[in-house]
Amino acid sequence: TIWFKHLAANGRKNAPVAQRHAIFVSGDDSQAKEAVMKLIEEIGFAPVDLGSLADGGRRQQPGSAIYNRPMTATEAGRTLFKIDRNHLVIDDRRYRDGDGADCVFHSW
Repeated sequence: TIWFKHLAANGRKNAPVAQRHAIFVSGDDSQAKEAVMKLIEEIGFAPVDLGSLADGGRRQQPGSAIYNRPMTATEAGRTLFKIDRNHLVIDDRRYRDGDGADCVFHSW
């Protein structure tokens, strides 16, 4: 989820994707999900792929570590990695975070 005021104010097209505000995406149609993720990136945010509707929906429930909590893509990756050490997040792209460390993001 993203608060509408954050959507209006927090897009940063010129920032590295890893430093952008994360928007979580879940879905069972990979082509549709890819289209949505491309749009999210084009408007200055970082798409974070949480996998299927069942898996991603579970990870985004109220009270979860990522629910309604603003964070960058790097922070999202670290948060989700702590939740499930078998997986990192996003979409098979490699981003560089502000500390110079590589963050590799994978689909669930």
